[in-house]
Amino acid sequence: MIRRLRGLKALVHDAVDATTELVWVGHCSASSAVRHATDPVPGLRETVGAIEHARMATTRGVLDTICVVNRMVEGVTDVALDLSVGEPPTTPTPVILRSDAGGAALLGDAALGALNASVGDYLEREDNRLAVEMALRIGDRYVTRADAPGALANAAPRIAIFVHGLATTEWSWFLGAERFYGDPTVSFGTQLHADLGHQPIYVRYNTGVAIEENGAALAALLDAVLTDAPVEQVVLVGHSLGGLVLRSAGHHADAQGLRWPQQVRRVVYLGTPHRGAPLARFGEGVTRIFGQIPHPATRIISRILDNRSQSVKDLQNGAFPTDRLPIPHAQHCFVASTMTADPEHLFGQIFGDLLVPLPSASGSAQGSYHRFGGILHHELQNHPDVYATLHALCAEDAVTPG
Repeated sequence: MIRRLRGLKALVHDAVDATTELVWVGHCSASSAVRHATDPVPGLRETVGAIEHARMATTRGVLDTICVVNRMVEGVTDVALDLSVGEPPTTPTPVILRSDAGGAALLGDAALGALNASVGDYLEREDNRLAVEMALRIGDRYVTRADAPGALANAAPRIAIFVHGLATTEWSWFLGAERFYGDPTVSFGTQLHADLGHQPIYVRYNTGVAIEENGAALAALLDAVLTDAPVEQVVLVGHSLGGLVLRSAGHHADAQGLRWPQQVRRVVYLGTPHRGAPLARFGEGVTRIFGQIPHPATRIISRILDNRSQSVKDLQNGAFPTDRLPIPHAQHCFVASTMTADPEHLFGQIFGDLLVPLPSASGSAQGSYHRFGGILHHELQNHPDVYATLHALCAEDAVTPG
């Protein structure tokens, strides 16, 4: 809790600086408009120019003073926190994995996931304590790159690794469990473990960081944790952005000759925007249009939108050529859905699962393709029909325990 408080405090101070910069952008835009209107008028150019120069100099001085005071307050309060509570622990306490989990812990975790999706790359650059560190959740503990060796020394022969999508955390794999199964503790992971013996492992990561950067980090983490582990078969499951992160990790592993892909049997992509997401492209278009309108308000909006996280920008067109898949010996499965019960319905064909259209989620002809109707984007993480497909794929090379 203290760690997040310190991160939030740092973010507030950063926001004050960012706000002063936006005020300056607005003043510059307004000044430009005034000069554009008065310069052609005889006798006004010099007078208005002098007034505007003085006004802008005064404004800049006030804004710089605000920034200096802001950072002085940050330094003083940091010292006060260090003296009062000391250095907070670096390992967060995991949120209980069940769909009816509630309270401040879950709300805080959900807010953290959303915040990282929005400005996660900025949080990481600033070494802000709110930036989520990539880790594997094994049971009720987080394993990072630093403590990965030996973490799976007692692992099951078969494991399933789940990578969540944008603006969420590993808790999202249990979303809707009580509604779908009448049991809030049921997920794809728990069912695969009970039915086929796959040990579930959940990836937790900063979804605002560039896909390539997350992919490289995941490849290195899996290499560290799977090296010398008694694991024979690995199934990788990625939802939405998580599927792109898996593809990136596979590409990095192939390029570096890492050993862990040799253990991978299947890669399953759930609603992954391999060819990009329309909403992300729309955001880029709005940013560009607003930036070209010579008005203070639109310039400020454009600047705010342009500061969205790199991963959101990456989602404009996907991240990889659709005809090249990593880990070529593994079987790749693409799962797509439509908002309409009939996948052939015109609206279903156009809008897909509301966030990812069918052509984008269909992936590549190199893998198998499964399409469902009446399932929304977020429901792909725990829907019974999708699990039936996942179970059938994993059962092909797994022996039911007992």
